[in-house]
Amino acid sequence: MQTVSGKTDEARTVRIRVYRGRACYDVRAVYRAPADADIAAFLKRGALAVLRRKEGWHLLVVAVERTREGEAIAPVLDRLARRVTLGERDAVAALAVTADGSRAALAVGARDAFALRSPRSGAADRAVCAPDRRMAGGRARGALRRERHMAATA
Repeated sequence: MQTVSGKTDEARTVRIRVYRGRACYDVRAVYRAPADADIAAFLKRGALAVLRRKEGWHLLVVAVERTREGEAIAPVLDRLARRVTLGERDAVAALAVTADGSRAALAVGARDAFALRSPRSGAADRAVCAPDRRMAGGRARGALRRERHMAATA
């Protein structure tokens, strides 16, 4: 979309990047939102359109808007997408960002709900929720889970 002066309106120009495992690539097309479109909804729809819909998969969509000039929001979401999909066969992410970097939306799809949690707590949650076969009783298992959880969150 162009302004009256003929320049491209970067706040309405959207690029999309897709993350699958170690692979990361930009979608070739550059999208331009109509003048009357809600940019946040446009970004979310764009990110979700790239993800394949699979039965039983969990979706997470995050939309972020810059509050100050010069604030970098896209690199933060980029690192988050890389961390979530890295090493996960059954996880995919899509990041949609405006050309001026003022708004961004991240959509993540994963078969395992633990992959959608923060990467730091994901390993701790797996350890807490994994059954320990060495312990015999239910109370002992619960105590072990609480102990692991306290150690992981400390």
